[in-house]
Amino acid sequence: MPFAPGSATDVLARIWADCYERELGSPFVVENREGGSGSIGMTEAAASKPDGYTVVFGSSSSAVITPFNTKGAAYTVDSFTPVGQVALTNLYVAVPKDSPINSIEDLVEKGKTSTLVVADSGKTTLSGLVTEGLARNYGITVNHVTPSSMAEIKRGLDQGDYDMGLVTVDKQTVPWVLNKDLKALAVIGKSSPKWAPELKTLDELGFGEGQLAGPGNLGYWAVPAKTDGSIVDKLEATAATCLRDARVQETIGEFSLPAEPMASAKIQESLHSTAKSLEGLAKP
Repeated sequence: MPFAPGSATDVLARIWADCYERELGSPFVVENREGGSGSIGMTEAAASKPDGYTVVFGSSSSAVITPFNTKGAAYTVDSFTPVGQVALTNLYVAVPKDSPINSIEDLVEKGKTSTLVVADSGKTTLSGLVTEGLARNYGITVNHVTPSSMAEIKRGLDQGDYDMGLVTVDKQTVPWVLNKDLKALAVIGKSSPKWAPELKTLDELGFGEGQLAGPGNLGYWAVPAKTDGSIVDKLEATAATCLRDARVQETIGEFSLPAEPMASAKIQESLHSTAKSLEGLAKP
């Protein structure tokens, strides 16, 4: 587990480990190797023996963006073979509820005449790259601010400290839009979300140029490359079973639970697509 104990990802991994242990009939121990935006744990997993006894939780961020920006991250997308999708997390672009900005077009126009203060997870993170894509391709000036949580982003938007925020879609943040506590301008992903079908993607709104390819932040289990195909098949089948587990589904949450999990080859294809679109965008 390339993230800290007690993190949301760690909690999910431990619940998933219970399912793996039950289905596979052997102990499944979660070991945390946090640090370097996931690079420490991912690097260690990539160097592990490809015997099926090391499984790592990867994501678009840790598998693609982190090695592009982090020194010492001795791995690439091809260092791993996916063995099951866990989640798909998207973002939405938000402004304060009383903001005069009512569209991405309004946002871009303001950003051409003044610096936009944008709350995201950092310039070289998935959310920060959304901001960078808008800035580099539509001539706006931005100042990245990195709050510690989604709640802090909302607080800053409420207080007028930020012009815009990149907000993770989850059970905490969706009600902010539905209750009109924040004004959502667009969703980052391949299609409008079920919870707000009127909310369009940046592509649909004509502002998709320079954005990372891919459906969002993919969360998935992976093993070191060159792991035997029979092991990969068994782990993938087990992951599909665990994804139907009630505790696993509750922890993932309805907004990140994949309706139809991607096959391993499709996950790898999506990660490659994201990696290809990253060049020239995610520079530190």
